Amino acid sequence: QKALTSTGSGTGDELVPSDLSSELHRRFFLASDLAAIFAGQEIDQPTQPYTYPLGTTRPTFYLENTENTAATASDPATGSIVLNAKRLIGKVSYSYELTEDSIVPVLPMITTMLTESAADAYEDALINGDVTATHQDSDTELVAKHAARAFAGFRKLALTVSSLKSDISSGGINEANLRALRKLLGKWGRNKRDLIWIVGVKGENDLMGITNIGTQDKVGGLATILTGEINTFLGIPVIVSERCREDLNASGVYDGTTTTKGSILLVNKAQFLTGRRREFTVETDRDISSQTNFIVASYRRGMTPKETPSATIKSVAVGYNHTS
Repeated sequence: QKALTSTGSGTGDELVPSDLSSELHRRFFLASDLAAIFAGQEIDQPTQPYTYPLGTTRPTFYLENTENTAATASDPATGSIVLNAKRLIGKVSYSYELTEDSIVPVLPMITTMLTESAADAYEDALINGDVTATHQDSDTELVAKHAARAFAGFRKLALTVSSLKSDISSGGINEANLRALRKLLGKWGRNKRDLIWIVGVKGENDLMGITNIGTQDKVGGLATILTGEINTFLGIPVIVSERCREDLNASGVYDGTTTTKGSILLVNKAQFLTGRRREFTVETDRDISSQTNFIVASYRRGMTPKETPSATIKSVAVGYNHTS
């Protein structure tokens, strides 16, 4: 004698409906803390482009001990910063039928995904941006309209100047190497409130292993052994970013061949100017002939260093060539 079962083929399985859950499960993404930091200090651009005045040299004081003689004059030097807002757009199209048949509300779902993607694209441009004819990373070079072509990012700016990059193949992300990285910035590395570390996920784990921040006897209740996370190192906030690449070659760029090296950045955020010409905007439209809905999200952002990093302007540094 046979019994019907819920899983028996031809003996009950067909009577059990297969349905979709009304709860949408989404892939995990890290929140863009870096984009949030720079969004908090950006300025509104009343024009495009927008020129911002900059004082580059202070007046000079001279020793004048001779009575009744004219003082020696000096002129403070000035310059200007030009912010160019770049437009970034995301577009999704979907059919009338999807709206009618979907078990979850389609429009809010897509809007949320576009919002997250917008922050991620901005973060990618901040870290990995390159405006030269050939992008530093070969995979980005293959995408003609990649967001990381919007402006020169921190890694590119640091790698371009030999005195702003540190080969940390020996020791990797350890206290000595990171102290040396901060030392590269000179006076630009003095004010901890202006600085941020940017590391990838693997780099964060390396940071957690540093003795001086890992144990309670060193930093008390903030020890990583107690909290399971790291918020600061050397008193400088640590930003963990998926976009801080850990698939680079020994020179600190992506070539698709050697993909085992990581990077870590130390940035003086006060020395970078970010601008906003258009807030994040979401618009919808439809094509009745094809019965297709469109949702388009866009924003216009600009970023530029106040002064281009160089051997004398040390506003960013990169550690590279360590095993990730």
